[in-house]
Amino acid sequence: MNSAELTMDIKQKINIPSEDIAIDSTTKMDAQMILDPLAMYQNGKISMSMDGESMDMNMELYLSDNAIYTYDSESEKWLKMDGSMLR
Repeated sequence: MNSAELTMDIKQKINIPSEDIAIDSTTKMDAQMILDPLAMYQNGKISMSMDGESMDMNMELYLSDNAIYTYDSESEKWLKMDGSMLR
């Protein structure tokens, strides 16, 4: 295998009976990846709701052999983590 592409559409319901908490989560994500050289692009949205409160988080990520770049939609800036942070 040299490359892969995927689409995720995940719905979860997490119950924590001891805390009387129920969390509903929806993840919709697309990703493309190549193995040599290692590189990946991922883009999507995670939505969560708990006790009537909702939160949406957009995700955009690039991965290369030596760095990960993520977009922070709140600050509207790209953040970089180098390879040493991945170990």
